[in-house]
Amino acid sequence: MASSPRGWIIGGDNLRIVLGSWYGPSPVPDATAVSSPALQLAAPYPNPTNPTTEISFRLERDEYVIVTIHDLAGRRVRTLLSETRSAGTQVVRWLGDLDDGSAAASGVYLVRVVAESGEAVQKVTVVR
Repeated sequence: MASSPRGWIIGGDNLRIVLGSWYGPSPVPDATAVSSPALQLAAPYPNPTNPTTEISFRLERDEYVIVTIHDLAGRRVRTLLSETRSAGTQVVRWLGDLDDGSAAASGVYLVRVVAESGEAVQKVTVVR
């Protein structure tokens, strides 16, 4: 076991597990991170929302895209899109609902867009 700035590390060369974190739990990726310039995700608009918001992203080429909404614990609560989309700007609307049809509670959610070219995450706040 060794100490690091993020906590205690257990494991060998192929497996490392961090126990605890000096910065608190981190169950979801950084909500402003964009991993690839080939996939560009704009901030949801309007934000905060009550209840509808538009999610706009740009693809450099035709590719398969999945757009999901997650709570801050990282659980997927809504799948908005799972299909091939053409290159260019795409817009998906979230009506503030969950997969079971119920309304999302007030709070902060994460919009996650995953495509063949990369992945991006943005925060959206629901105010009821």
